[in-house]
Amino acid sequence: MSRGDVHLVKFCTLCGVEFNAYKRDDLYCDRCRDDARREKQRRTNRAALPALTPVSFVREHITKAPDGQRIVIVSDLQHPFIDWKTWAGVTRFITDFQPNIIVWNGDIGDFYGISSFDKNPQRTFTFSDEMVALRRFLEIGQDAWHFAKHYFIMGNHEHRMEWFLKRTPELSGLIDIDSVLKLKENGFILMPYGGVLDYLGFAITHGTRYSSLPNGTARQHAQMIGGSGCVGHSHRIGQWTYTDMRGTHTFHETGCLCRLDPDYIPQRPPNWQQGFMAGIAHNNAVHLHQMSVYEDGFYGAFTGAFYARK
Repeated sequence: MSRGDVHLVKFCTLCGVEFNAYKRDDLYCDRCRDDARREKQRRTNRAALPALTPVSFVREHITKAPDGQRIVIVSDLQHPFIDWKTWAGVTRFITDFQPNIIVWNGDIGDFYGISSFDKNPQRTFTFSDEMVALRRFLEIGQDAWHFAKHYFIMGNHEHRMEWFLKRTPELSGLIDIDSVLKLKENGFILMPYGGVLDYLGFAITHGTRYSSLPNGTARQHAQMIGGSGCVGHSHRIGQWTYTDMRGTHTFHETGCLCRLDPDYIPQRPPNWQQGFMAGIAHNNAVHLHQMSVYEDGFYGAFTGAFYARK
């Protein structure tokens, strides 16, 4: 049919103006046709992409602490790919140090089974196996250090669960990170991805940004959060110290406690360092030490002992 052969007069679905339809299924006038096509593309793209789960920058404040209160911060264990020799030394340190607060600062589990990385076909464990083992690992830590208050701040690996549920909406409302790992049931204080534990003015968060530059991840979070604090996420050890009108502040990258030879990283070895932090409160401020783990182990600040990797 040529455009000169008009057989039908219709009203535009968008603007309501009468127009000459060239096909029976025409819904729009010439002026609205392109707008309608673009809107259809936008709707299609929104349906094709999972909705972003908002990052919640929830802050929990601990504003007062008695002199001598002790805190340990560990992150990026990525169980089951934890470095067990290193973790054995860390557990001995924690037992000796007797902290009042333990912060599990994100990426405690790897969530390998639902990651976007290519999977090693030789690995036979299922996602269910991984979650059962991780839950048991956390229960052992809670039992061993029952004297401490345990904070669990979700990292981007725990956040994989949110993305997994977006891809499998039939499971939405049936499972979540807490129900799978029984965190609250086992006495953990669960904080969301992006959550910040403000301990005596020192911000503890897993981190939602990453920089390949030395100390860049610490710098980005210092600019975003302000003051002093620490992040995991980068698997590196470093610090960014700066001075503003409120004084001098330091943001730390605390390192990781996972293996340094993951099969999904082509670079050998990756530019990662193992470490964690511990501190003691004094005059309502926290004084922290970065513990760097080397091939033979690490020297434990506050305890005066050497903890071998074995």
